[in-house]
Amino acid sequence: MNQAFFAGKSFTTDWLSPWLDTWTSVFKDRKHLAIDILEIGSFEGRSAVFFLEFFPQSKVICIDTFAGNDEHLDPSSKTFANMSDVEKRFDDNVHAYGPRIKKMKGHSVELLSKLTNEAQTFDVIYVDGDHHATSVYFDACIAWSLLKSDGIMILDDYRWKPEFPDHNRPKVGIDFFLKSISGQYLELHRDHQIIVQKISIAEDIEPSPYTSQSNLTSQSYGPVTIGGRQLDELSAGSVSPPLVSFVLINWNYGRYVGQTINSIKQQDYPFFECLVIDNGSTDNSKEVIETHIKGDDRFKTAYLDQNMGQLGAAIWSLNKIKGGFVTFVDADDVLFANFAATHLQAHLALPRSVAFTSSNMIEINDAGSLLTSLYCHININQSNFQKGFRDASKTLRFSSISDEQYLKIAEVTAYLPRWIRGWPWGPGTANMFRKSMLDLTKIGDGNSVLLRSADGHFNRACHSIAGSAVVDLPLSAYRVHGNNFFAQGESIRDLRNGTPAYHSKSNLDNYDSVAILFERVERFKWLLGDNYWTTVDRLAGTYSHRQRRKYFSTQRGEDIFLQNSVVLRKSLGDKDFVNAVVERNNRDRTNRILHAGFDGKTPFKSRARAMAMRALIIFPNSAKLIKRLKFKK
Repeated sequence: MNQAFFAGKSFTTDWLSPWLDTWTSVFKDRKHLAIDILEIGSFEGRSAVFFLEFFPQSKVICIDTFAGNDEHLDPSSKTFANMSDVEKRFDDNVHAYGPRIKKMKGHSVELLSKLTNEAQTFDVIYVDGDHHATSVYFDACIAWSLLKSDGIMILDDYRWKPEFPDHNRPKVGIDFFLKSISGQYLELHRDHQIIVQKISIAEDIEPSPYTSQSNLTSQSYGPVTIGGRQLDELSAGSVSPPLVSFVLINWNYGRYVGQTINSIKQQDYPFFECLVIDNGSTDNSKEVIETHIKGDDRFKTAYLDQNMGQLGAAIWSLNKIKGGFVTFVDADDVLFANFAATHLQAHLALPRSVAFTSSNMIEINDAGSLLTSLYCHININQSNFQKGFRDASKTLRFSSISDEQYLKIAEVTAYLPRWIRGWPWGPGTANMFRKSMLDLTKIGDGNSVLLRSADGHFNRACHSIAGSAVVDLPLSAYRVHGNNFFAQGESIRDLRNGTPAYHSKSNLDNYDSVAILFERVERFKWLLGDNYWTTVDRLAGTYSHRQRRKYFSTQRGEDIFLQNSVVLRKSLGDKDFVNAVVERNNRDRTNRILHAGFDGKTPFKSRARAMAMRALIIFPNSAKLIKRLKFKK
């Protein structure tokens, strides 16, 4: 009977018929319903015709570039096709169905985003587009957010071309997608196609205090364990898994922010909250945000009257979130489903605690098409980096990370001691911080406009104090679209990343970061001990006497000393205060700072020590002079 659906149509291929009995069985109870169907990849329209005939009251949206996949473009291939003729046959085959079918020509990522922004949902989604693993994964992830509860998703070509490399066929993308939605579906069929049904969390399961019923509960997620024993059992229910706070900061990115929210929703680690901050946008951001978070109480919003800058908004958020671990999410980026779980596993499995973890990422363009498979400026194969995790049996484990995955993540994760220089991390969204370190290193009280990147301050400040770690595994997608302040193109080895304007502004902004160590010297001197001034130098990027003097030779550099001179002297003691001032300033600046630090009256011993220190700097062999003076503290 099903073959009668295709009578009078024009087809040159038939990949569908072997699966029609399965489809008929799966859909038989829905046949007479008025359902909405989305098809990603239509070719000549055979599957679209089936849907329209089998579901007489249905409406179908078909997405296709009609440019063909690789296998259609090679004239020597058996599957070579003239795509102009293919598109014409599609149009002819579906023309009779009139308004029941809508053709959307273009790239799936862009068009799925459009459907997402329009808040469309579907009862059936058929994924059969670009066959590259990354494309299949992205198509499935975005489409999953469009699928209604109890809806059916068909993932095609699971066993297609096993001789091809993994990245050139759907299987790996489908496997990774299914892992990312573990606990959210029932598998109805597995063969060349995989068919799943989206399920809802049962109402009688008590929700986690960190999640809504729309997400996984701790029961459906699986146990958190230590040494094979469940954390809940060991602690008699007194200890909860870590709570992650995502802070999504948006400014006029209405065209992207919906996709970003969807990627946060799809985390395979359920214990999270998300604060969405709109930084005074003037586009349609508010409408897009409200549409995408509707009914999900894990998400809260804050609409600011002015643009506080990313760093300003990030600091503003700190007393409004509850998580012990925090990621500031750029509103044009996409998180992979394993982002939170992998970062947390690294935090808890490293040989020592770090201020933050940073991961690699892929780079995509404005439309979501892949540009690179990694950010090439990350390199953990350096002698000073310490790779690996603690033994898996001796650390807290998450159910979404298998033993095999734990070992693989350990192989590509490295601890970076705080004295490591440069920028060895992924930018922006790629980082997960300990909340305590953010509170320690924040600038101001959260009410200041700070037009700079959050990672530009927090990565350097937190690392200089407590070290960091890098997971050399892509866990997010960084979007390059021409409006980025940091980067105007994808990363390419041997070419500088960022822009001249960004680096120039970053150098100036760095003074605000260094200033916090001066302003809170009592606190930091206690925490860092003898490492206080080496930490100042690391954060300032000054590793020689010449660099230190040049850094503080600016008016802003001198002001940092002058404004904090009294508290510096009282916290460090007269001798260390004088030494530090002389080491970083010329004679005139030194005299002004000492004058301010000693309340307008510099003692003779301190003036003499300053003279001796200057002599030692200019004439290193004059150390005997200082020893002869025998000054005491």
